[in-house]
Amino acid sequence: MAAAERKNWARPLYSAAALTALGLVLKTMSIGFKIYLSGIIGSQGMGLYQLVFSLFGFAATLAMSGAQLGVTQLCAAAIARRQFSTLPRVLRRAGLYALSLGLLTGLGGWALAPRLGALLGNAQTVYPFRLLALGLPFLALSACLQGYFYAGSKIVQGTLANVVKRLCKMGLTALLFSLQPPAGAAEAVATACFASTCGEVGGCLYLGALYWRGRRDLPPDRGPAWDGGSLGLAFLRICIPVALCSYLQSGFNTLENTLVPQGLQQSGTSAELALSQYGVLGGMVLPLLSYPGALLASFSMLLIPVVVKLHTLQNTRKLEELIVAVVRLTLLFSCFVTGIFLVFSDSLAAIFPTGEGVSAFLQALAPLVPVLFLDHAVDCVLKGMGEQNRLLWHNIADMALTAALLVLLLPRFGIRGYIVTLYLPSALNTGLGLWLLCRRTEVVPRWGLWVIRPLAAALLGCAGARLLLGPLLAGGASPGQLPAAIGLSLALFLPLCRLLGCAKKADWQTLRRLLGKPERLPKGRNK
Repeated sequence: MAAAERKNWARPLYSAAALTALGLVLKTMSIGFKIYLSGIIGSQGMGLYQLVFSLFGFAATLAMSGAQLGVTQLCAAAIARRQFSTLPRVLRRAGLYALSLGLLTGLGGWALAPRLGALLGNAQTVYPFRLLALGLPFLALSACLQGYFYAGSKIVQGTLANVVKRLCKMGLTALLFSLQPPAGAAEAVATACFASTCGEVGGCLYLGALYWRGRRDLPPDRGPAWDGGSLGLAFLRICIPVALCSYLQSGFNTLENTLVPQGLQQSGTSAELALSQYGVLGGMVLPLLSYPGALLASFSMLLIPVVVKLHTLQNTRKLEELIVAVVRLTLLFSCFVTGIFLVFSDSLAAIFPTGEGVSAFLQALAPLVPVLFLDHAVDCVLKGMGEQNRLLWHNIADMALTAALLVLLLPRFGIRGYIVTLYLPSALNTGLGLWLLCRRTEVVPRWGLWVIRPLAAALLGCAGARLLLGPLLAGGASPGQLPAAIGLSLALFLPLCRLLGCAKKADWQTLRRLLGKPERLPKGRNK
């Protein structure tokens, strides 16, 4: 292979590797922080922590309102057409949009915190939520700046802001706990929220400094001038459907987090046990299930600008090749993860100091992993193709079904009803996304090759690893032995995939070829 050709594809693969490492670091930091926090405040305190951050999630959605995707799409399209002078104009409009919404949401959250606490049925959420509301303007501005870096294939630099935020949150929380140990769960959660707000400020300052340093390095335009009409209107046409979808999704998540503890109590569970079960599921099990997704999230960041470029240039053949490779590799990876959660659930549960019930919940929810990971990949592709309007309606159907199932199943079946509620809407949303993707392209799913064979290889590989390690895992692997167990499972899984014909070198080559030549922001100074 010629040196120039090797350089073309190697650079973005190095970026993908760096992103994967960063994603794993972020997920590890998040899980580690929750393990640390759960050891201090217990499962009931984790339930309170989850309630506060579910409310903050909705406020953050209002503050960002689709700004990151709007910036990414417009800037990626401008770079593909060599319209470099358009980039600062996009960012100025997006910054004004995000700052205005961030300030309004922050002020509104501060004023409405007591009423929101009453809605959640827990007055202890008021003060922590007010602390989080102070960081919303910085969060919104950070989203715009990250969208700019993602569009220019400077994804590592943009993602490092999340590391800065997480380090500030974790370091400051540990420091404040050491200086003055919290008197109870409410005080500990408030301390973590204050540290989180400081992290948002630090991340925004980092991104602002990065943009300020490189703002003069854009070259002159090499293509025709922007001919898409008003940039502000083009930005809003992207943001509004995404924002509406995010509002509904986040609002339903907040409603879900309100209904779950109340519904569990209506099923006959005590208030303490309901909050404890909710803390185990929302604060321990679901974050652990999403942890391996950091590997896919890195490639998803690279995926959107490439899809925007191929869709803009109407290169249908390469777009379909990319979609098939992404779907196949996503399902291959997620099936392996499912096998790990099913076979080693007892060992993974031992990670948490207060891990009672974690193992059973992991086994119950492990088959949901391929659905969630595939849904994320399909959403990234469809957003890159400009299908955010259709995704809005898909999410409305998902949320309506979620609300109906929570009201109907939770009071009658308790925690089992909640598990069913996690499965059915996720399957509906993923199915609708795949249907739309197949309708917009000529991609035809092959479920036996893409799902059944990889899942069989994963279960055989993980079960074989457990049998081979034998006495070492007699009582379940300790957290320190898990890497060896997972490594042996992977060593058995990959040959089984080749044997069953569900892993092909061509998929990796397609990703390498199509992600290997992204449109980067060239270096050069405007005259």
